[in-house]
Amino acid sequence: MANTNNFNFNLIDFNKIPWNEDENDNWRSVDAVLARFVSILNFKGTWQNATAVVIGDRYVDPELFTIWEVITAHTTPSTGTFAADRTANSTRWISFSTEFINSGAFVADTAYTVNTFIVDANRYGVTLSGFTSTDTYDLDVAAGNILTLIDLSIPLAAANVSADAAAASAVASAASASSTNLPDTITANAFLRANAGATEYESILSGALLTAIGGASLGANTDITSLGGLTTDLTIAQGGTGSSTAGAARTALGVGTGNSPQFTAVNVGAATDTTVTRVSAGVIAVEGATLATLSADNVWTGAQRPTVTNLTSSSNSIAITLGASNDFKHTFTEDSTLANPSDTAIPGQSGSIYLTQHASSPKTLAFGSEYDFAGGTAPTITAVNDARDRLDYVVQLDGKIQVTAVLAFS
Repeated sequence: MANTNNFNFNLIDFNKIPWNEDENDNWRSVDAVLARFVSILNFKGTWQNATAVVIGDRYVDPELFTIWEVITAHTTPSTGTFAADRTANSTRWISFSTEFINSGAFVADTAYTVNTFIVDANRYGVTLSGFTSTDTYDLDVAAGNILTLIDLSIPLAAANVSADAAAASAVASAASASSTNLPDTITANAFLRANAGATEYESILSGALLTAIGGASLGANTDITSLGGLTTDLTIAQGGTGSSTAGAARTALGVGTGNSPQFTAVNVGAATDTTVTRVSAGVIAVEGATLATLSADNVWTGAQRPTVTNLTSSSNSIAITLGASNDFKHTFTEDSTLANPSDTAIPGQSGSIYLTQHASSPKTLAFGSEYDFAGGTAPTITAVNDARDRLDYVVQLDGKIQVTAVLAFS
């Protein structure tokens, strides 16, 4: 019997009886060759009518020569084509292509399928066929079951990659061509970076790496001037505002809107020390006691008293500033004139000036031009040692201060 040149398939003589086993041998060979290079789990062959299929099974469309995977268990229709079934029921099938499997670390005496990626220490390989592993990764490489794509167990510059491996792994070939070496030892929790000459890799700890790239260190920082590249807003718990605009930040933090922060209460000092709260529009309270306002009628439940400010004389003149207080006092040291106020007198201000005579030589008192008296006559203070008099005043207008004298208290 004649055979093909490459795979030695039987060239069937259909005049021979029987010829079916020769044909079956061909298909057995095809199946073995495909299994060597292609792994399709749960492959069930050609799609058939009126057949129960389960999730994960894979079938061939006999008309389109494509492979499809079941994603919803069902029974295929009794009539019609596979393509018509998929069109009418799009949730039952998904197109399938050759899969790759990542199995992790190499395990001895384990069944592997073709196109399975395996890790062995610093090597990364792929299976070339379906096989049961031997005791070691190296033995299966030698047997042709595994192709090593990346080998970091030796300096990359010295890596000798076979022609087949170079075609399968651009990473390994590029690393070999660049003559770049990995460090002999790797420090725990360190990073790898190319050295200044780009001739090899070096190990660098996180702190040194941050310094090299101008990054901020861990822990408390005073050198962070901006944050860029954030895709989401920092939450309040992360030290942010949970917002990307000023208005949204004020709302998130509960401090009102615009240029007027709003609080239901403010604690001054300790958390419960002195609490300032809002009573109504324009009215506030401190520790529950409403504060008086200038525009409202106020009822005082405690005594109110101004500070009595001392007046002195110089060059026979007693200077007075009404803005300093309401009440004043003066003890005579020389004959004096009560000068006009040095500031603007505010209508409605009232108060008293308490006078005490010299202890051994009574003095006189005259008045500036802005002081008015009943009947137009200024009073004469008591000319007795240590005598006590009082002047009561009310500001009528700036420059018009009405004064009443109460003399000779004893």
